[in-house]
Amino acid sequence: MPHDPARRDRLGVLIAWAAIAISTGAIVVAVFRADADRTRLAHEANVGLHDGVDNPQFDLQAKYAVGTKRIAQLGGAPTPIGLSAELRKQSTSRNDRLRLVPVIAELEGKPAAIAELGRLSGGAAAPATASASMPGGPIAPSTVPSAPPDHLSPKRSVAARVLYQIYTEGAAAVSPSDRQLLTDRLGWSGRLALAFGLPDDQPDRKTVIDQAVLFAGTFLGVVLAALGGTLAGLVLLVLAVVMVTRGKMALRYSQQTPAAVARLEPGELPAPWTAYQGSWLPASLGQPRAMPGSPAAPIDVGMLPARSHLESRPCLGPLRSANGRTGPFLEAFAIYLAGQVVLSRVLHALVDDYSIAWNFVAIVPVVLALFWPIFRGVHGSAFRRGFGWSAPQGVWREVGSGIVGYLAGLPVFAVGCAITIVLVKTFDASPTHPIAGEAGGAWQNLMLIVLASVWAPVVEETFFRGALVHHLRTRFGWIVSALLSSLIFAAIHPQGWTLIPGLMSLAIVFCAIREWRGSTYGGMVAHALHNGTLVSLMILAAG
Repeated sequence: MPHDPARRDRLGVLIAWAAIAISTGAIVVAVFRADADRTRLAHEANVGLHDGVDNPQFDLQAKYAVGTKRIAQLGGAPTPIGLSAELRKQSTSRNDRLRLVPVIAELEGKPAAIAELGRLSGGAAAPATASASMPGGPIAPSTVPSAPPDHLSPKRSVAARVLYQIYTEGAAAVSPSDRQLLTDRLGWSGRLALAFGLPDDQPDRKTVIDQAVLFAGTFLGVVLAALGGTLAGLVLLVLAVVMVTRGKMALRYSQQTPAAVARLEPGELPAPWTAYQGSWLPASLGQPRAMPGSPAAPIDVGMLPARSHLESRPCLGPLRSANGRTGPFLEAFAIYLAGQVVLSRVLHALVDDYSIAWNFVAIVPVVLALFWPIFRGVHGSAFRRGFGWSAPQGVWREVGSGIVGYLAGLPVFAVGCAITIVLVKTFDASPTHPIAGEAGGAWQNLMLIVLASVWAPVVEETFFRGALVHHLRTRFGWIVSALLSSLIFAAIHPQGWTLIPGLMSLAIVFCAIREWRGSTYGGMVAHALHNGTLVSLMILAAG
């Protein structure tokens, strides 16, 4: 049987889509199960069946609450409402409930903290009265039992007893060994408890409160900057849409293929060109030249004038076969995605102490996927174009375009975030990310920065907006390609289904940058800017 590359490509595409569907489905099922387990365990922890699973984002939310109250006090404003209620909702384990107590003391006072201890320990909550807040006042010691309840481990029971001692007798009454146990058990919340009631300028209290103020102030600053950026981005977005529709802005991805050329009728050719027997004839040369995109001619967009009719007619529809062989790129994406799933399962089965450092082992399927198109016969400019590894106008131009594109995309991201917020409120969800609690020492923070701000942007843009979108654009228009690739991108992330609209909107922005620039470099910059901001806030909160 003669070798048939087209048939082989069709078979490869079918196998690749099957692998993508299975891999995406496996990840979605795992994420849904994790969401359901987290909700169930949180409920069971609240009713005392077991300890539950700690919320890795609790410290961020606790510092934000305490810092926000302090900032409001300094500004003479009332404490924002709802801080305590949101923290109680986010306390998904018995340990979180213990860490919540010192925060409640700061937000609502000692009576509320003691009442929280009562609920945690299974006893009757002490009445939240003025007398209850006084050391040695009429607060029943049974609020925190001397014997560990069944649903509290011995260490947690001791921590609860120490907290009770702080809010009834004062932190000075706590022994050095109990101080150490409290900070080891509760971390920042333990230090906050030990600083309760001290003067604001006392070093221990100043340090712990300043950490909260720094995080809350930075977070609020980022929010204000995001709001300002969204307004500026709205102007840029409207301007971009107007310029594209009027032919004033080139969409370089479609211009790098002969598809746009193929759409032009002879009567639509640029002024310096005329049609002659199926060829383009530059009037100044007087000789016919094979029409770009025809079987006998290589694809050479440079044959067109710099500001030709091609620029004024952006191709947002399917590029079809004019996009070249894209099957190998879909196969490469399938290898990348399936490799991530298989490797993750193997690592979780073999490694007990799974940490973010293991994520770098994912380089194995990444390298295999990158070399796959070469193995399948795609080389040179076609290889670089498929992955979006090109910068015809220079790398720094792509860096600037990525920043501008990210700003212009902020309104789109804001819409996605608004939908996510509605879903979270409607379904009482608590989306989280596994790396939220990974920030810590210098080495751990460095790995977080490299993973989130370098590795993830480069790899995900190469395969999602590069390989996957490149194949989809052959079959579909830009809108369908962006929506489908962005849905897969959002679905495989572990934050939970309620964050899919927010993640999708962000991915659509990256797809737009790819279409605009023809390169994935701008998307990498925008992706790194976004992830870097979030990781910096996490590291600041853990500091």
